[in-house]
Amino acid sequence: QYSTDGKNYNAWSWVEGYRNFRRRHEDTVFTGIGFFFTAIEEIRDVSVFFRFGNAQLGLAGLGQDFAQCVGNPFFIIDDVYRKVVFVTGHGRKVRVQFLRTREAVEIGDDESGRQLTGPVGAEVEEDDAVPILDGMFMDDCRDDEFVENVAWRLSKEKWMKSVKFISELKLRASYGLAGNNRISDDLWHNIYRVYSGSSAPGFNNEEYNYYQFADQTYLYDPDLRWETTITRNLGLDFGIFKNRLTGTVDVYWNTTKDLLVPSIIPNSSGYSRQMTNVGRTSNRGVELSLNGKIVQTKNFNLSASFNVAFNKNKVDKLSSGETEWKTKASLSNWYGTYNYKMEVGKSMGLIYGFVNDGFYTVDDFNFDETTKKWTLKPGVPDNSSFSSGNFSFKPGAMKFKKLSDSDSDLITEEDMTVIGNTNPKVTGGFGLSGSWKNLDFTAFFNYMCDFDVFNVNKLYLNSAVRRNYSNLSTNMNLARRFRYVDDAGVNVSSDPVALAALNQNAATYSWMSVTQGITMSDLIEDGSFLRLSTLTVGYTFPQRWLSRLGVKSLRLYFSGSNLFTLTGYSGYDPEVNIQKGLTPGIDNNVTPRSRVYTLGMNLNF
Repeated sequence: QYSTDGKNYNAWSWVEGYRNFRRRHEDTVFTGIGFFFTAIEEIRDVSVFFRFGNAQLGLAGLGQDFAQCVGNPFFIIDDVYRKVVFVTGHGRKVRVQFLRTREAVEIGDDESGRQLTGPVGAEVEEDDAVPILDGMFMDDCRDDEFVENVAWRLSKEKWMKSVKFISELKLRASYGLAGNNRISDDLWHNIYRVYSGSSAPGFNNEEYNYYQFADQTYLYDPDLRWETTITRNLGLDFGIFKNRLTGTVDVYWNTTKDLLVPSIIPNSSGYSRQMTNVGRTSNRGVELSLNGKIVQTKNFNLSASFNVAFNKNKVDKLSSGETEWKTKASLSNWYGTYNYKMEVGKSMGLIYGFVNDGFYTVDDFNFDETTKKWTLKPGVPDNSSFSSGNFSFKPGAMKFKKLSDSDSDLITEEDMTVIGNTNPKVTGGFGLSGSWKNLDFTAFFNYMCDFDVFNVNKLYLNSAVRRNYSNLSTNMNLARRFRYVDDAGVNVSSDPVALAALNQNAATYSWMSVTQGITMSDLIEDGSFLRLSTLTVGYTFPQRWLSRLGVKSLRLYFSGSNLFTLTGYSGYDPEVNIQKGLTPGIDNNVTPRSRVYTLGMNLNF
């Protein structure tokens, strides 16, 4: 059955129901009503289409009964604008197509009155009906996904016929929900498991504790929910000059709520972490893609493609009214309680740390000739707490900027600030493909611009952290670093005049002064790059060469991937952990992309 205004109509009397509905609502903007038919069930739902000028918008009623995941075509008659709307479905995926007809189409049904297979009355020929609006409503029998699309082909409207250079023009919009449950099972309730010991409970009438919580990592959260992403998109597809140039423009706004994040909790709970829903983030951006047929001749063809995207993310809300959420990358024995921070109103992926200010010079210290000790002068920022082990604080040590308003000269976490943004401002790619006689080729480049990489490897290669007199990078060669032993092998660290003269051209601090991991601006590098992702060159042998051999076709080709990368980044690969997780953009011994060469043959008999 279907239902309107509390009145039920049977499947075999749907014509009368439609007429009653139109009669009772003739003063509204409703222009049609559709009925969902199935072969094995009665009508389940009603779809109403609203008129907006020369276009219509369909609102499909996909209710709970639609979860049966069976469907057959139904249609909607618009006798005002003389359009037929065909709706076909499979599962919970429904496609809607609007057609304009020259003649009004009469409502009718088949002999059984239960199965509607198409319009009855005026026949809809291909010349009489032109698709002008398509839509897609999808729920795919899952509670974690729902998508609605609608598209209007503007190029088929009468008022567009005079614009000769436009071959295709379509406006589309979509809205959808997608769930994310990519976490461990059963984190929403407490369950137990039998302890896998060598004995069984109750032996020798003794008490044994052989049962424990199944999850030993996270405390359960009964209010835990799936993470949900809401997608909104408005796009334009176009083609001009007989589709020699085609492209799309998309504007999107995506919101992710109930973020699934492992939160730190007091150890008194018996756990250190709990998976929780902590807030909401959003992504806004614009994407443009172009495809062009540059040359089209008998022996030579050349095509090009280009795409570019601009994206900006933002933290909209955190849980419990918090304004910031600090986290620390999984780096062993590094200083501080955090090096990434989510703040409401700011982007995700911001790196926090200290700002390097070169190194301490002899002029920053007072030297005691009696005790042979160096003491910082008043007013000079003091980061002596970062040096330990075999290094005594003195000229040549790494120096940070004092950014806080505290009265003390001591450098602390209060002096940390944003030193890196891991979000690319521009991403995209471009490619070329073509053929000349029997020779063909394709090449594709991708690029990212203006984003930062946290180069952890650089610290290990420029400091005393995790080393036992192993190799240093060339950045720490004798010509650049601050030294304490001159070329004759004499230690001049207790001679202010000789030490200043030895290091008058030094460009960086002494590697010996860095004895623990510290998130600092020297480790943040611009990761902008241009990469040749793929290149393929092939040759197809002429048929006349192959016919005597019984071979239908033969093509030899060479293909390569990741052939070269142009970048100013000092590490192996700047494209590491881009926009992933809460601590993205960290290059900590990440395996670089492989360079692959392939020689192949396509042979058909």
